[in-house]
Amino acid sequence: MADSTPHVRMLSLAPLDRTSLSIDSIAELNLDAIVNWAEEEERRIAETPLGRFEQSAAWQTFIMVVILINMGVLALEAESTDPQFWSPIDNVILCVFLVELALRLCTYGCSFFSNSKRGWNLFDFFVVSCGVFDRGLYLF
Repeated sequence: MADSTPHVRMLSLAPLDRTSLSIDSIAELNLDAIVNWAEEEERRIAETPLGRFEQSAAWQTFIMVVILINMGVLALEAESTDPQFWSPIDNVILCVFLVELALRLCTYGCSFFSNSKRGWNLFDFFVVSCGVFDRGLYLF
């Protein structure tokens, strides 16, 4: 009579104190290792001079103020009869956002797109890229 119960392959991994693991446990272990690596990478980056500056309260406050100013400018620009008046202000704000994005790309490198803040990073990258594209259209 054949045994019809499914069998789970077990592995013995020497570095893990010879613990037997199933395939599912190994996948979970790899995910934990990736998460641990990403957290360690974020801590390492935070200790660099560029990382300390990018994460400093002064820089974060400055960026928040620029975001608030940008919101006000957008509201005033929507009601304005002379949109060209706001163009230089828009350019300065876009430059600040571009510098902030470049700073974060330099700080985090490739992990910019894979760290715990990747959703916001991708959103910022998209918004700033659209702003640069929009400004580029006015040049041509």
